[in-house]
Order: sequence, then structure tokens, then C-alpha cells
Amino acid sequence: MRLLYAVPALVLAAGIASGPALAARRGYLFSIVGRVVSADRARGTLVLRHGMLETMAAGTETCAVPRAALGGVRPGMMITATADTSHRPWRLRDVRPFRARDERPAGGTIAMRERAL
Repeated sequence: MRLLYAVPALVLAAGIASGPALAARRGYLFSIVGRVVSADRARGTLVLRHGMLETMAAGTETCAVPRAALGGVRPGMMITATADTSHRPWRLRDVRPFRARDERPAGGTIAMRERAL
């Protein structure tokens, strides 16, 4: 009779004990906005200063980025991306420049640039 209770208890205990470890290993996908501190095209990495996220305070992370996405990335620019935090360094995808809605593109408005051409 004890065995009848012992087996489910062991299975339950194993599940509870492995839960936090599995969650830490899986990581999360975050939509992230940050300022590029540095970019290393040879290694395919960049250092990103980001704001507070759901599970961590604001900070600086080294991130792996596809080399093709690093072409237009410069230190000091703001970017938005999807960060996969289940890997170290974080892996970024969908990297693009970040612009506030009311921010005008560099060099004036599109209409001003078209007139100049």
C-alpha cells in the first residue's frame, strides 16, 4: 500500500524540482529596444544597453546577431529586435532601427528629400 502512494509522490516531487531548471533553460522571447554600445561584424555580436524587462533589471548584454543584420548597425543607434534569452549570448533576430512615431528621418522629411533629387 505504501508503494501505491510513494510512486506518485516521487513523480510529483521530480516534476516540482525540475520545473525551475526547465524554465531557466528555456528562456524567453522578448521584444526589446536598446542602444547599441558596440558592434563586432567579424564575430557577429553586438553589445546592447536595454531597459527593464519582465524578468530582469535594465542592463547591458552581449548578443549574437546574424552578420547580414549588422550591416546597418552603428554604435549609438537605437534598435528594436526579438531577443532569445535561452542562449548565452542572447540571440537577436528581426533587428531594425528604432524610430519613435513622431521622429523625422535623418535629412528632413521624405518629401524634402524627394524635392532635392
